[in-house]
Amino acid sequence: MRRMTMLLFVLLAVLWAADATAGIVELKKDGFSISIPDDWREIPREVLDDYERGMKKADPKASVPHNDYGFSLKSAEDWFDTPCILLQINKAGRIPESLLKQRFPPDAVQEGLDDLEEFYDNVMKMDANDVKLLYDKEKKILWISMKMNVKDFGETYGLSGMIMTEIGYILATGTALAQEYPQYESVFRSVILSISPEPALAYRPRWWDKLPPFLVSQGVTRILQQLTSLAFFLLVVAFIRRWRRKKRADDIDLLGPL
Repeated sequence: MRRMTMLLFVLLAVLWAADATAGIVELKKDGFSISIPDDWREIPREVLDDYERGMKKADPKASVPHNDYGFSLKSAEDWFDTPCILLQINKAGRIPESLLKQRFPPDAVQEGLDDLEEFYDNVMKMDANDVKLLYDKEKKILWISMKMNVKDFGETYGLSGMIMTEIGYILATGTALAQEYPQYESVFRSVILSISPEPALAYRPRWWDKLPPFLVSQGVTRILQQLTSLAFFLLVVAFIRRWRRKKRADDIDLLGPL
């Protein structure tokens, strides 16, 4: 009887463990790992490159971010249908933790947004109240939630996480339309939390982290430019795709074949 009870306990433990990991796929990438739901797919490298080339061709003056990885739903008609998650790997240097712990002044946030609105010719509208920044000291992640209103497109939400590394950061941004966001916010957060830099790149305390941050405003502007450019890239791709479908203009091909 005791043996039977023990076997039953082991069986239940195995089933519980299997259920806990069901539906999650872990992917090993260059310098980090990431886990995504099994109903999501990775966007091929050639697709990311084709869209970026198409964006630059359509508007040579546009600031088109380079995306190292991307993920979207397997059920999506196109690779960049929302909800979508894009990743950028930054190797420009370690960000001091004193900057991340600093309270981001609203005027610095607004300054960064004003620069972006001017660059995008008032297509996108945001203000400081639409951006929330929170640094998780335990997990070394800077969380940024955004809301933006895009002309002829509507309200869109984004959740970003900057996972700090010893050589820069891994920036993951999930974007969804307003009506989709409540359903996918937890998915975005789970994927961001799953990102784990390899040991050699893991963010570690440094003595200079205690120095006062003198460049808070510039740092905020740079961070917002990275995040908003990434979200805006998704919106422009989605907007052009929907316009093409509506017009059914086979002879117009701004972004190449879908």
